[in-house]
Amino acid sequence: MCFRRDGHAWVCEYRPDAPVTFDGNCHRDERNLSVAGLLAGCANGRTQQNQPHSGWRLRCNMVSATSTSRRKLLREPGQGDTVQVMKRQKGFSLIELLIVVAIILIIAAIAIPNLLRSRIAANEASAVGSLRTLNTSEVTYNSTYPSTGFACTLAALGPPASGASATSTAAGLIDSNLAGGNKSGYAFSPGTCNTANSITVDYQWKADPQTPGTTGQRFFCTDVSGVIKFHTSSSSTCLTGGTPI
Repeated sequence: MCFRRDGHAWVCEYRPDAPVTFDGNCHRDERNLSVAGLLAGCANGRTQQNQPHSGWRLRCNMVSATSTSRRKLLREPGQGDTVQVMKRQKGFSLIELLIVVAIILIIAAIAIPNLLRSRIAANEASAVGSLRTLNTSEVTYNSTYPSTGFACTLAALGPPASGASATSTAAGLIDSNLAGGNKSGYAFSPGTCNTANSITVDYQWKADPQTPGTTGQRFFCTDVSGVIKFHTSSSSTCLTGGTPI
């Protein structure tokens, strides 16, 4: 705050008890204080402290007030005058905010495609692992139930009902997620199963991405040979035209 007395301008700041640095500017705050009370805490040519309110401290500096322009701005305070202390506010400029937004967009443009590629790679690795599990389960199933042969449904390899024993219709060789037909962005389904004398003598399993290009890029397949192959466009032609992994 600024006011004039005896040809001098007083630059004062009234604030909670803390170190004060004066830069010659006027300050305002929401507290209204009596000018007479402020002057009582300041002596000519010196900086003093006064505590008219608990927890608050007044500090004043005296500066020359000889210029015409300063006299116009300053006046002799009256008995009932009040002075308002202005709190200096800080914040970010519009340019700074735009720079931060631009940096975030650049990072997102770099990170999001890499994240999608990593997700696709993880889903494809999971699909290959699930087909290996199916191959192993088929061998175990054929050994356990020779009169049935190989399983041609995921339910036959899946877990039995709670508390029930494993049977040829629910052997408990794969987890419930894989038995449900969907796992890690891939859909699993049986291919052609051939029988002889009511015994299933072979099997085929296919794994297709649920959303091609998003949950996976390649199509996978396997059969009784135990070889896992992939194709870039279709699992239907995977066994005949696929590439072994």
